[in-house]
Amino acid sequence: MLINSKKDNLPKSFYYILDTCCDKLFQKKKKEDEFNPLNMEIAFKPGLFLNAILGGYNLILKNISNLPTIILERFNE
Repeated sequence: MLINSKKDNLPKSFYYILDTCCDKLFQKKKKEDEFNPLNMEIAFKPGLFLNAILGGYNLILKNISNLPTIILERFNE
């Protein structure tokens, strides 16, 4: 699996998150005891940042100094 091969290059703090996301994303069989009143599914699509992290690509952020402070603080998390 692609994610397992990329997991070796990531910090160990990402392991739990990746394993949890993979379990939920690639769940082959739905639990029948789950209650879903709206009969809908939520699909997760990785965005720009997650694709760069998992793919091991560089991400160039231009004009990052023009972002509002609240958004810059999210990068520090």
